[in-house]
Amino acid sequence: MNGTRLPRMNLTSNVLDLFPCGLSEAEGTLSAGDERYRVKVNLERGKRVWARVIVCQGIEDDGRRREAFYEVARKGIESSEWAPLCVDPRDGETLYSATFNCDLSSEALDRFLGAARDFLECNHEELEQFLGGPNDGFNDAMKLDKLLDIFDIDDL
Repeated sequence: MNGTRLPRMNLTSNVLDLFPCGLSEAEGTLSAGDERYRVKVNLERGKRVWARVIVCQGIEDDGRRREAFYEVARKGIESSEWAPLCVDPRDGETLYSATFNCDLSSEALDRFLGAARDFLECNHEELEQFLGGPNDGFNDAMKLDKLLDIFDIDDL
């Protein structure tokens, strides 16, 4: 990793490469086992930093989305290891996230990203059971976005 510096933030990461995508945002890809997950880091007004790993873009089936929501909530209550994971009940987007209300050091960001990677590697099979299969559509969308950027194409 190259230790890319985030815009308007004094953060770098040695766990993954972060690429600026706005004045106070950066994105990267976290490798956890054989899977890849999009990471977003945002600096909100003041000193609040929101770091999130997108585990699942969404769950279309209402019943499966509800079950995933309850399962993740139950596991979060039972184990602090699952506490950073959340499922949005509206669309099923699943995030491993944290909000830091202080100056965040690069070391703290790396600890968070390392914990996310370890969690996803250890719990991949269980997550796949109630969130669905691999995020192939998400990975394909990421590849398409990168290709559009490379060839400087605005929209399809």
